[in-house]
Amino acid sequence: MAAVKPQVVTLWYRAPEVLLQSSYATPVDLWSVGCIFAEMFRRRPIFRGNSDVDQLGKIFDVVGVPSPEDWPQEVALPQSAFTPRPPKPIEDLVPDMDEEGRTLLMQFLTFNPSRRISAFTALSHPYFQSVDSHSRRPDGVGSGHRGFYLPSCSLWKCAVRGWTTGAHLQILNTSMLMYL
Repeated sequence: MAAVKPQVVTLWYRAPEVLLQSSYATPVDLWSVGCIFAEMFRRRPIFRGNSDVDQLGKIFDVVGVPSPEDWPQEVALPQSAFTPRPPKPIEDLVPDMDEEGRTLLMQFLTFNPSRRISAFTALSHPYFQSVDSHSRRPDGVGSGHRGFYLPSCSLWKCAVRGWTTGAHLQILNTSMLMYL
């Protein structure tokens, strides 16, 4: 088995605007956070392309081909190069994720970067709020940013194949704090 090249691995977390060689800014990192968020539940990457165009196809298989209004104007690859297809139901791809988590995931995986969720808004998302009351120390005092605390697994909303929701929150929380 041949070694995976670094550019192939990182390809799986690249935002569409990077793959299209469009202009990009901070929202590219929130796309990557969404890819990692999905992977923590799936235990494998959500998009496993082997080239930029293949990666875009894998993305469009999940989120659907974007509308012409959302397609960047300054890119060489036209939207018409992709067969129109609707988005897949996200619950089919991450069945162990609850509804709030799936809603947050789709906000991370929004094609148009100007419509993608910001780190600040993501930290205020109900997904994080719904576990906040369970993520405090037994004495009711929070610990760390937004009061996240890693208690025993029995206090968490769910456990997913060895990963606790708390671990997900800590990783996502830390990732997004860089952008505040």
